[in-house]
Amino acid sequence: KPKSTEPSTGKRTADGDVKPEPTKVEFTSGLIFHITELPTDATLYEIKDFFKAIGDIKFVDYEGGKTEAYLRTADGAASDRVKETLEKGASLRESSGKMAFKLLEGEEEQTYWEKIAA
Repeated sequence: KPKSTEPSTGKRTADGDVKPEPTKVEFTSGLIFHITELPTDATLYEIKDFFKAIGDIKFVDYEGGKTEAYLRTADGAASDRVKETLEKGASLRESSGKMAFKLLEGEEEQTYWEKIAA
């Protein structure tokens, strides 16, 4: 098999073929929240409205009937406001319990960004 003189954009496999490198998604860190302990009867609009009253929210990933959602803020300032509100023990409704949350970081954050970029 003739060898190419062009620069490789990936790793060579055992048979000499070039395997392309996975595309790395560029993103701003600290914008994705994993919200849990939502009421099972919550609606996407209810979740969006609640969080949009706190900060600039770009996207809510929620499937009806679930108790979790992913939330993407517009910037670090919005993330700070959302985090402060959730740390104070915010509830989606007065009749529901406190929401739990995790700000995605590291590999977990990278994986989520790749999922939404696909």
